[in-house]
Amino acid sequence: MAGHVRPDDAAQMLDRFEAAIVENPPLPSERKRIAAELNRIIGLSGAARDGVASAREQLRELMRLARGLDIYDRDGARTQRNTPGTVIGRF
Repeated sequence: MAGHVRPDDAAQMLDRFEAAIVENPPLPSERKRIAAELNRIIGLSGAARDGVASAREQLRELMRLARGLDIYDRDGARTQRNTPGTVIGRF
């Protein structure tokens, strides 16, 4: 499955996955491979979470720095423009 999944959709997908495993448990010979793959997915999701948190922090820092930028108009006169702080939404 490629692409982006909304959090609500992801929760539903996990519920369906859990129900499928309960209904049709994997063979003992498959469990180790499945556990390894699930651990890989957990690692990837953690890395994605950390990446998003880092990007959000960088955006906050950029907004903080941009609030007091001195900006020059077309005539070369310096103007100060304050950027309103915005709430960063959930990705």
